[in-house]
Amino acid sequence: DSTQYSSPPLRILVVEDNPVNQKLILALLNKWSHIATVAENGLDALSQFSRQPFDAILMDMQMPKMGGVEATQRIREAEHSYGDGRHTPIIAMTANAMPGDWERCHEAGMDYHLSKPIRAELLRELLKQLAQNTKVTAEQALQSAKTDMNNPSSKTDMPTENTSFDY
Repeated sequence: DSTQYSSPPLRILVVEDNPVNQKLILALLNKWSHIATVAENGLDALSQFSRQPFDAILMDMQMPKMGGVEATQRIREAEHSYGDGRHTPIIAMTANAMPGDWERCHEAGMDYHLSKPIRAELLRELLKQLAQNTKVTAEQALQSAKTDMNNPSSKTDMPTENTSFDY
């Protein structure tokens, strides 16, 4: 496939315990110029998440030590504790196609759901949309900051030199 992937690269945490699935997903992400970090279970994912920001997380559902549902709940709790409105998109990856699976993922705080085996084109399009939405959101945030700085009535809301946009 010589089609160029035209979206900006994303920093993606791949949470997957199966080495074959890891290799497949990493090959796709590398082909599309994304930056991937692997976590082999939910506990490892929490550790990685606490050390660096990610633009998206690909989360397997069933893993040893800690599964995807609990890891997602803990990530959402951590984001809430930051108090800055941060929300990292989490994409559930599951071999289960049972009724109620998506509801379980959604209740845990996951944003999207892909059934295994992962179809490359579906993943590619989803990541492309996330990259574009992230870019728009960052541009909107920067535009909002410029507007606030030009509006004397909102000086209390002005960004400081410590303001950062994690996109």
